[in-house]
Parts: sequence; structure tokens; C-alpha cells
Amino acid sequence: MRYEIWFKLANEEKENETDFTEAKYKNVIENAITNFNNSGNVARNRKHIFNHSIDEHVLKIYFESDVELESPTKSFRFFSKNLIDNSDDFRALVIGGRLLKGVYTSIYENDGTEQSSIDISDEQMITTLIHWCMGKEVQSAEEKKNKTNTIGRIKALIMECEKMSK
Repeated sequence: MRYEIWFKLANEEKENETDFTEAKYKNVIENAITNFNNSGNVARNRKHIFNHSIDEHVLKIYFESDVELESPTKSFRFFSKNLIDNSDDFRALVIGGRLLKGVYTSIYENDGTEQSSIDISDEQMITTLIHWCMGKEVQSAEEKKNKTNTIGRIKALIMECEKMSK
């Protein structure tokens, strides 16, 4: 199976972050991928192949695996969590909101047919998705309400994607 995850990168300059060039993103991702490939997942006879490109502030990560992850959210969670776990720099990018501008993730069959996809640009949904990847639990009533609303919207998106893929 082939999975694609696209992150729309922040392109505005923030204070003290003017050195955050595409080369910096590339370096962070390459290090995270190297760390992930050297982690126990590969040692357990799992095949993971990563590739990526950056085009007009969109980081496209291609992920092939013999491990079937049946939904776009599961593939996103698996991939992101492993990158987050294996890279302090990637974690800093995520927590700093540098990658919270948009997420597109899709699953392809081996013959190249797109099976299902999710395109998310709502910041609250992406934040919830990222926190979910990191295993964070929400605490306050407001956060719980946001989480419930967001998960509902994510489920609705998944259902739409599943309908379109049939």
C-alpha cells in the first residue's frame, strides 16, 4: 500500500523564525525519517519506504509499507506519531504550529488507484488530529467540546471520502 501525507507549510515569516527555510524543513524531515527507519518498526520485518518533496510550501511525504493501515486517519496517526516520537526537531515544528496549516492524506492501492483521502485545512481539526497523534488528552470543558465537535467533523469527512472511493 502507498500512503501520501501532504503538509501545507507556513510561509509567513514569524519573529525569530526567518531562518526556517524549505532546506530546514527538508533536513528535519530527512532526520525524522532516518530515525524512524532505524527504529524498532523496521527491525520487526516491516518494510517502510519514504520519499518526499517540497513544492510551493507543500511538503509531500510518500510512505509505502507492507503494513496495511486501513484509513487515512490511521495512516496519518501512525506516520506522524512515529515521526514525532523519533525527532525532537519534528516535534518542535508540530508543537510550534509550523505544520498546522493544512493536511492532505490519501491511501493508494498497489496498482495506483486512490482508495480514500482526507483534505483538512481547518486549524482546530488539524490541532486535534496532531494532539491525537501525540496521545494527548484534552482536559477543560471547552477543549472537550472542541474535541467532540472536531472528531465529529473528521468522521463526517472520512464517511464522505469512503462514499467517494466506492
